[in-house]
Amino acid sequence: MGSGLPLPRRFGSRAGCFPRRMQTMRRCDDRAGDGVQVARVLRHLASLILVLAWMPQAIAQDTGNSGEMPADDVPETIRVGVYVSPPLVMKDAGGRYAGMAIELWASAARELGWNHEYVEQRTFGDLIDAVAEGDLDVAVTNLTASQERAGPMDFTHPWYDAGMRVLIGDGPGSRGKLLSALRQSGHLHAYAGLTALMLLATWLLTLFDRKYDDEFPRTWREGLAENLYRVVSVATSGKATTRRRCSAPPGGCWGPCGYCAALRGLPTSPRPSLA
Repeated sequence: MGSGLPLPRRFGSRAGCFPRRMQTMRRCDDRAGDGVQVARVLRHLASLILVLAWMPQAIAQDTGNSGEMPADDVPETIRVGVYVSPPLVMKDAGGRYAGMAIELWASAARELGWNHEYVEQRTFGDLIDAVAEGDLDVAVTNLTASQERAGPMDFTHPWYDAGMRVLIGDGPGSRGKLLSALRQSGHLHAYAGLTALMLLATWLLTLFDRKYDDEFPRTWREGLAENLYRVVSVATSGKATTRRRCSAPPGGCWGPCGYCAALRGLPTSPRPSLA
């Protein structure tokens, strides 16, 4: 065992128990069974002691490989490279730096108790090269993360979303995918409803003009075409321009409808957001 704990002789082996009577044999078997159980318990305790003695070393190794900078490796003054790119990094006439990224870095440095100085770079390339070569300790600007840049340097977690998106063609068959996407998102139903409403309004205006306006074209083709143009103009611009007095009240009702349609389209535009 190596633990320095002497064991009683009755725990040594069951081979030493050769009783002459049956009762003595039962007592010897019971003692031998108790000895085996105690030996197993002591063996498990010794293994547990070894595991507990090894755990602090393993925890220390994991902490050393966690990627965090030890307190002794932090320089006395951290060189912070900046590239002026409003509104994240700005520079006033007095040479003082400001902006969203500068405020974020200043807050983190103040909380950690780090001293720092700003070193301005002329281009993004100069800033990246200086950090990769070790001339700068930190870079503060609106620098996007890429696989190539992630090799010689580490990036923080993204904290600002500018709302920029990249759209590419999907090749042949993109029209069917577009209709499927519009149907799944519910926009196709909305467009179909608006189209049906515009056609209904065109038909009702044509009936009204044919009955009360003597100057309105008598043929259905010309009358529907003229009123469809008026309805589309009102729906897109929100302005009801009509040349006939009797058609002014029905056409003017489309003004609020066009205004509501313009307000409905405002939430679809992307906006910058903080993570």
